Amino acid sequence: MKIKYLCVLWMCLASSPLLAEELTSEKKAVIDGILALNNSQKAAEKSIDQMTDQLTQILRAIPNLQKPGVAEKVTDKFVLFAKSRMKKDNMINEISYPIYHKYFTLEELKALRGFYQTPVGKKVGSMTPAIVQESALAAKAYFASLQPEMQVIITQVLRSEEK
Repeated sequence: MKIKYLCVLWMCLASSPLLAEELTSEKKAVIDGILALNNSQKAAEKSIDQMTDQLTQILRAIPNLQKPGVAEKVTDKFVLFAKSRMKKDNMINEISYPIYHKYFTLEELKALRGFYQTPVGKKVGSMTPAIVQESALAAKAYFASLQPEMQVIITQVLRSEEK
């Protein structure tokens, strides 16, 4: 019986964060290398660029920003601010450290970094921003194609609420 309890205790301790690998400066450096090789910063900037149309539309709904060109000026200034702040705060890396740390050991990260240094890995890294941008555009088009059905759903819900 004691062995059973010891086994359960060991399993609990083994899965405990207390025994988890520490996020060391070496591990952060490897993550930095991966993020540089896979062009994460460029991909994030492209994502911001993709949001500009949506942000402008949202801003146009604000009464003080409905004057022609004002929403666009605010959007342009926000995009410049966001990109500058991302770089200044090292945002991509700071956000990525705990995520990569959670899912990968140091040895796995080193192997991943090694992959990004191969010809195929370099291609993946160089194409990632374009893939992110095209994926966002494709998703936007897909959801735009659902708009007629969404309008039907909205109409149905509004009619049922009137009853």
